[in-house]
Amino acid sequence: PHESACGLNVSTYFVDVRTSTPLLNAFIGAFGTFPQDLCDPSGSKAREAAKASHRSACAPYPRRCASAPTRAPYRVASFEVPAALRQLARLDIEVTVRAYGSLSPLGQPERRTR
Repeated sequence: PHESACGLNVSTYFVDVRTSTPLLNAFIGAFGTFPQDLCDPSGSKAREAAKASHRSACAPYPRRCASAPTRAPYRVASFEVPAALRQLARLDIEVTVRAYGSLSPLGQPERRTR
Protein backbone atom coordinates (compact mmCIF):
# COMPACT_ATOMS: atom_id res chain seq x y z
CA PRO A 1 0.00 0.00 0.00
CA HIS A 2 0.98 3.61 -0.36
CA GLU A 3 2.68 5.06 2.72
CA SER A 4 -0.24 7.47 3.23
CA ALA A 5 -2.44 4.46 4.15
CA CYS A 6 -0.15 3.29 6.97
CA GLY A 7 -1.78 3.38 10.40
CA LEU A 8 -5.22 4.08 8.95
CA ASN A 9 -8.31 1.92 9.05
CA VAL A 10 -10.29 0.88 5.98
CA SER A 11 -13.62 2.42 6.97
CA THR A 12 -15.60 1.66 3.82
CA TYR A 13 -15.01 -0.81 1.02
CA PHE A 14 -17.73 -0.74 -1.61
CA VAL A 15 -18.40 -3.28 -4.33
CA ASP A 16 -20.55 -2.23 -7.28
CA VAL A 17 -21.83 -4.42 -10.13
CA ARG A 18 -23.41 -3.08 -13.34
CA THR A 19 -24.12 -4.44 -16.79
CA SER A 20 -24.70 -2.73 -20.12
CA THR A 21 -28.35 -3.90 -20.06
CA PRO A 22 -30.90 -2.27 -17.72
CA LEU A 23 -32.99 -5.45 -17.50
CA LEU A 24 -29.97 -7.39 -16.24
CA ASN A 25 -29.22 -4.65 -13.70
CA ALA A 26 -32.69 -5.35 -12.27
CA PHE A 27 -31.81 -9.07 -12.12
CA ILE A 28 -28.57 -8.28 -10.30
CA GLY A 29 -30.67 -6.26 -7.85
CA ALA A 30 -32.05 -9.59 -6.62
CA PHE A 31 -28.68 -10.06 -4.86
CA GLY A 32 -29.17 -6.76 -3.04
CA THR A 33 -28.78 -3.11 -3.83
CA PHE A 34 -25.41 -1.98 -5.13
CA PRO A 35 -22.98 -0.62 -4.21
CA GLN A 36 -22.61 -2.69 -1.03
CA ASP A 37 -20.20 -1.85 1.78
CA LEU A 38 -18.11 -4.85 2.85
CA CYS A 39 -17.24 -2.98 6.08
CA ASP A 40 -20.86 -2.37 7.10
CA PRO A 41 -21.19 -3.75 10.66
CA SER A 42 -24.70 -4.99 9.87
CA GLY A 43 -23.30 -7.16 7.07
CA SER A 44 -23.84 -7.40 3.32
CA LYS A 45 -24.27 -10.12 0.73
CA ALA A 46 -21.11 -8.82 -0.95
CA ARG A 47 -19.06 -9.55 2.20
CA GLU A 48 -20.38 -13.09 2.30
CA ALA A 49 -19.45 -13.64 -1.37
CA ALA A 50 -15.99 -12.02 -1.27
CA LYS A 51 -12.77 -13.71 -0.26
CA ALA A 52 -10.05 -11.43 1.08
CA SER A 53 -6.32 -12.17 1.05
CA HIS A 54 -6.05 -10.48 4.44
CA ARG A 55 -7.99 -11.53 7.54
CA SER A 56 -10.43 -8.73 6.80
CA ALA A 57 -10.64 -6.27 3.94
CA CYS A 58 -11.63 -3.72 6.59
CA ALA A 59 -8.71 -4.21 8.99
CA PRO A 60 -6.32 -1.30 9.67
CA TYR A 61 -2.97 -1.07 7.92
CA PRO A 62 0.09 -1.38 10.20
CA ARG A 63 1.83 1.91 11.11
CA ARG A 64 4.93 1.11 9.05
CA CYS A 65 3.20 -0.72 6.23
CA ALA A 66 5.27 0.84 3.42
CA SER A 67 8.76 0.39 4.85
CA ALA A 68 11.01 -2.41 3.59
CA PRO A 69 11.57 -5.23 4.47
CA THR A 70 8.35 -5.40 6.49
CA ARG A 71 6.29 -3.87 3.70
CA ALA A 72 2.71 -5.04 4.04
CA PRO A 73 1.45 -6.97 1.03
CA TYR A 74 -1.29 -5.55 -1.14
CA ARG A 75 -4.69 -6.74 -0.10
CA VAL A 76 -6.71 -8.55 -2.69
CA ALA A 77 -10.42 -9.24 -2.55
CA SER A 78 -11.98 -11.62 -5.03
CA PHE A 79 -15.27 -13.33 -5.65
CA GLU A 80 -16.59 -15.97 -7.97
CA VAL A 81 -18.65 -14.62 -10.84
CA PRO A 82 -21.97 -16.48 -10.82
CA ALA A 83 -22.53 -18.84 -13.76
CA ALA A 84 -25.47 -16.76 -14.99
CA LEU A 85 -23.21 -13.69 -15.37
CA ARG A 86 -20.44 -15.74 -17.03
CA GLN A 87 -22.91 -16.71 -19.74
CA LEU A 88 -23.38 -13.02 -20.56
CA ALA A 89 -19.88 -12.85 -21.99
CA ARG A 90 -21.09 -15.04 -24.86
CA LEU A 91 -23.88 -12.55 -25.57
CA ASP A 92 -21.49 -9.58 -25.80
CA ILE A 93 -22.96 -7.93 -22.70
CA GLU A 94 -20.54 -5.90 -20.62
CA VAL A 95 -20.34 -6.63 -16.89
CA THR A 96 -18.43 -4.14 -14.73
CA VAL A 97 -17.39 -4.89 -11.16
CA ARG A 98 -15.83 -1.98 -9.30
CA ALA A 99 -14.35 -1.84 -5.80
CA TYR A 100 -13.46 1.38 -3.96
CA GLY A 101 -13.24 2.57 -0.40
CA SER A 102 -12.10 5.13 2.12
CA LEU A 103 -9.59 5.34 4.96
CA SER A 104 -9.98 6.93 8.38
CA PRO A 105 -8.02 7.25 11.61
CA LEU A 106 -8.42 4.29 13.96
CA GLY A 107 -11.63 4.49 15.96
CA GLN A 108 -12.89 7.49 13.97
CA PRO A 109 -14.73 6.15 10.90
CA GLU A 110 -16.61 9.42 10.50
CA ARG A 111 -13.31 11.22 9.71
CA ARG A 112 -12.71 9.65 6.31
CA THR A 113 -9.50 10.88 4.78
CA ARG A 114 -9.62 9.46 1.23
